[in-house]
Amino acid sequence: MPRALTFTNLQDPETRKAAKKALAGKAGIYCIRRLKDGKCYVGSAVDLYDRMCKHLWQNGGLSNTHLQAAIAF
Repeated sequence: MPRALTFTNLQDPETRKAAKKALAGKAGIYCIRRLKDGKCYVGSAVDLYDRMCKHLWQNGGLSNTHLQAAIAF
């Protein structure tokens, strides 16, 4: 049965480790929510952890300009 996972404070190394353990190699749908106003970015990925890394940390976090603008807001 699919389940929802929530990770906050993604700058924390322990949170990143937990996310990697839970998401690496798993496909699914994800939502990145901006806590300030509740707006969400929804996407899907074959490897959820790889996609999270690309969105947030790799290549300066420039994988999606709309998402990066929302994160920077």
